[in-house]
Amino acid sequence: MESKFDLGMDIICVKQYQNIEPNTRCHINGCGNLENNSMARGKSGYGYGIRHYVYDSINKKIHEFEYFLTEKEIDEYFITEEEAYQAHMRDQKISQIIN
Repeated sequence: MESKFDLGMDIICVKQYQNIEPNTRCHINGCGNLENNSMARGKSGYGYGIRHYVYDSINKKIHEFEYFLTEKEIDEYFITEEEAYQAHMRDQKISQIIN
């Protein structure tokens, strides 16, 4: 099965994942066998490394978080930018029909 996700893509969170809230944009910065990555902690199989940036307005700093997700997890919690655009266009058409 070929995945819709790939290295270098920006993705959109659709369901809360740890401290990543829905509608948050993240970046896929790595992919491969999670067993070969010591930071993936207990995950196995093919997966993705994603980066999430959070701005701390009090200290005026950007904090970077990295997560490792299996194919199943990334498919459950994230969509591609293309899917987000298609959903937006669908919602606009529905809104035009209703109003």
